[in-house]
Formats: sequence, C-alpha cells, structure tokens
Amino acid sequence: HPTRTLMSEQYRIDTSRNVAYIEVSSDFYRELFNEWDFSPTMNRDLDDDLFEYLDECVAEIPGNPALHIDFHMSLSIADESRENACTRGIRNYFQYQLRRERNSMRRIWGDGLRYALYGAVFLFVGSQLNRHSPEDSQFEFLIEGFSIGGWVLFWELFSIIFFKVRTHREKILRLERLRDAKIAYVYAESSDSESPAGQS
Repeated sequence: HPTRTLMSEQYRIDTSRNVAYIEVSSDFYRELFNEWDFSPTMNRDLDDDLFEYLDECVAEIPGNPALHIDFHMSLSIADESRENACTRGIRNYFQYQLRRERNSMRRIWGDGLRYALYGAVFLFVGSQLNRHSPEDSQFEFLIEGFSIGGWVLFWELFSIIFFKVRTHREKILRLERLRDAKIAYVYAESSDSESPAGQS
C-alpha cells in the first residue's frame, strides 16, 4: 500500500497561495489502486486505504484551500503515459463515488417523503378513531398503535433531515473537492529519498 507522508498532522498548507498539499509516497503506480482489480487503469478502484486517507485529510483541512495531491515516486519508474492513465483513473473513481453518494442522497429523501406520508396517515387515522369511538372502546389499542406508529415514522423523518442528509452532503462536498484537486507526480532518485514533507 502507498505510504502516507505526514506534516502538520496529515497535510501541509501554503497559506500564501491558499493551497493544501496532501502527500503520498508509493513505489509503483499500481499501488495506488485496488490490488485485486485488474480492470484497465482508468476504470480501477482506488486502494481502499488511500481513499480513506485522502477523505480524512479533506475532512480535517481547515477552511477551503485549493487541493493538490502529490504522489512521490522513484525517478526510475517515471512514465508520462502511466501518469496520465493513473490521473484519469483516480478522477473517474472520485466521480464514481460522487455519483453513488448523490444516488444515496436521492434515496434518503425518498425515504423521508414516505415516512412523512405514512406518519401523517397514521396520525390522521388515529385521531379519527379517537374522535369517533366511544371511551373505553375496543379500538383504544388501535388508536394508541396508530399514534405511536405515526410519531415513530416522524422521528425517522427528523433523523434523516438532521443527521443522514447532513452526513451525505458533507461527503459529497469532500468528493467534489477530491475530484477537482490538482494531481501531480513528484520523482526523486530513489523511492527512499525524503519527500518535501518528510517521511512517516
């Protein structure tokens, strides 16, 4: 797996240019991608640990600086065509994850609308039964059931609005920043050479 280079926690920030640099060291281009994915480079899944690391970095970087992702490698493997293929593959993967999150967001809103509709129906039916049934009637347990069911559904709706939607929206914003980040390859005479941010 690629080695994460750390400085100022997990990244370094050039305040004069308002740019945050995320440093990653790797011995080979192939290490950037899932080792069990044998698709063409532009269609491969990113390495899970690398994706998690990049996502965490973006979540922790303060403010909204431009992002640069620098991959540090040995000069002996420098290959412009493979650089271009890897860059396309990385961007395609971010776009794929972004599409998945947006689809998840749409499903969540759909669930929320259903919870709101069913909850309103349950509460309405419960109120009508309560209004038109005599006291101590055999429908009392039904009235209570509809009332509880309606409020449970509305609680699920509130949970979606205040928690799930926020979580997915933040993930979408992070993926958009990763998709739009500048990707560069920095080469040294040896893979053991120290990168500008130091080795972890």
